[in-house]
Amino acid sequence: MASVGVNWTGSCLPAEQDDLLRFIARLAEVNDELLTHDPPPAEEFAYFDPVFMTSQRRDKLRARPNFERVECAITGNLEVDSSVFFDGRDFDEGAEQLGLSVIDARGSVAEESISTLNLLPRHSRRVVQINKASIYGINFKIFGVGYPWYPGEDRVSFIFLHCPKALFLDGRIIDVFHRTESPGLINFDFVQGVDWYARAPEVHLRYYLENWFDHFFSWVKFFFVPNFHWWRHDSLPSYDHYQKEFEKLQVKVGRSVAKSVIFDEILDAFVAEATLALDKSVRASFSRRKPSP
Repeated sequence: MASVGVNWTGSCLPAEQDDLLRFIARLAEVNDELLTHDPPPAEEFAYFDPVFMTSQRRDKLRARPNFERVECAITGNLEVDSSVFFDGRDFDEGAEQLGLSVIDARGSVAEESISTLNLLPRHSRRVVQINKASIYGINFKIFGVGYPWYPGEDRVSFIFLHCPKALFLDGRIIDVFHRTESPGLINFDFVQGVDWYARAPEVHLRYYLENWFDHFFSWVKFFFVPNFHWWRHDSLPSYDHYQKEFEKLQVKVGRSVAKSVIFDEILDAFVAEATLALDKSVRASFSRRKPSP
């Protein structure tokens, strides 16, 4: 298969959130260094409908930092998509218990470039609207993903939603967008009456970092988020294998040491694969610049 969208869901208690984010910050910093050295080209967003990809939106996307620490209160209405749950029935049950209206809305809210092959496009969405929440976490652009095939579908989000009035959403891992400040690829023409939109995080991969994400996400699930779930061609790919490895190491050295040792291996593996991709990019660029004999 040529490409795959990887999405993830789960919820995490505040103490575990802080510990997890300390590790993820290290990964985000490495990505920032790589992207600073070799940023995407200026025409990164050229393959979008110009009606959607206005100059203002393009400039906003380009100006977005590679590494964002997010901590703020939501002012105004927030629309939360049912995709933040692996099982949509949990979303429906939580909303029903609180008497929240679930809105069935038609239309795909996420814009896609003409290069994107989406075999399972969403033609509708189920959402609730809330007006009191805060968000806390990290969002970062991952090196080597996005350009040239899937621009904009290249950010890893571990942002946590805090909702004192809707506890079934509290601690949920989300990707979050703002109508004007951080629109991403969300088409807010389909999101009426709200300034904020939250959904499950997702990246689009093509022959790169696919197995690495399984390793990384297995570590997240084993050490931090028991209900963590991701999809990459299949549900929880390779988790059974990694779980056994993690358990063996944990018995030998203890949970805290195992957690750190495994993350160091994951970080090293990312740098190795990203560096290989960078070397290929540099060689291709040099080849294009060489004069013809």
